[in-house]
Amino acid sequence: MYLTERQKRILSLLLASKEWITGAEIGRRLGITDRTVRKDIREINEALKEYKGSHIDSIRGTGYVLKTKERKRILKYTGKGNENETLQGRISSLALEILTADEAISLDDLEEAFFISRTTLETAIRQINEKSIKYGLGTVIKHKRNMVCTECLEEERRKGIHIFLKRLWESRQMAEDEFGFLDKKEIQDIQQRVWKAFAAYALKVTDQDMEELVLWLYVQRLRIITGNGLKTEKNIGGG
Repeated sequence: MYLTERQKRILSLLLASKEWITGAEIGRRLGITDRTVRKDIREINEALKEYKGSHIDSIRGTGYVLKTKERKRILKYTGKGNENETLQGRISSLALEILTADEAISLDDLEEAFFISRTTLETAIRQINEKSIKYGLGTVIKHKRNMVCTECLEEERRKGIHIFLKRLWESRQMAEDEFGFLDKKEIQDIQQRVWKAFAAYALKVTDQDMEELVLWLYVQRLRIITGNGLKTEKNIGGG
């Protein structure tokens, strides 16, 4: 099967969701027209004939959904590794969307942004809180009617952002950074500054430790420049 990089991205979006995705939303994510989306979907469907029981269903006014019996093979082709990595990436992206927001976010907006149903969204939020508890942060995401917000100390919020940025990186989806959580130029600048500081004192560090440190410093700077200093009281988003 041969697909262009853009078509692989469309297929990746469909792989990551079991819900219907509108052509307009796909177009918005990729910066292309509805017409281009329809053309690409036709070509993807032709290519999917190589995979047993695989095709993209379409309904006017509803959108597109991928049906396949060979999800693992298609995931491998698109370079997404495996289904667990894709799921981990989506959950991490959702966590970052909520953790970096200073105001409460409506569940409706999250459903639309992440192509997921309310049930899937609620499950993902529960998993995010379970991960947060595992790392000693407690239940950081709270429900407020039809809204969700982060409710924890700023120090805990920063730790949570760092944790889920790292998980997103490990899920192999950071290269695309679909939701724009990383300023790559800023990351490179921080990395260069750290290397210079280490070189000045003849310090050595592993690549893994460097990655960890750079992501941590990036989170600190991100929160500072957005006016979120460390506080002793509860820093409640949307409260």
